[in-house]
Amino acid sequence: MKWKIGDTCYFVENNYKIIQATVTAVHGDFCVVKYGPNAGIRLRASRLYQTPEDAHNSRIYHHQNHSNPYFYDH
Repeated sequence: MKWKIGDTCYFVENNYKIIQATVTAVHGDFCVVKYGPNAGIRLRASRLYQTPEDAHNSRIYHHQNHSNPYFYDH
């Protein structure tokens, strides 16, 4: 999908947290997104998703809530 300035998108931070952001600039295959009051990052367009569900499905590991924070999927 081609992103335009002002579009709302979602991306995955640290393969854990899904962040909502707004596209502020597009340069080739990279987009500058703003999230939070003073936070922004430049990401490749392939790392941006239209819905939170798409972002969730892109994560490598789908951890369930376990009591042990060191649980790994080996």
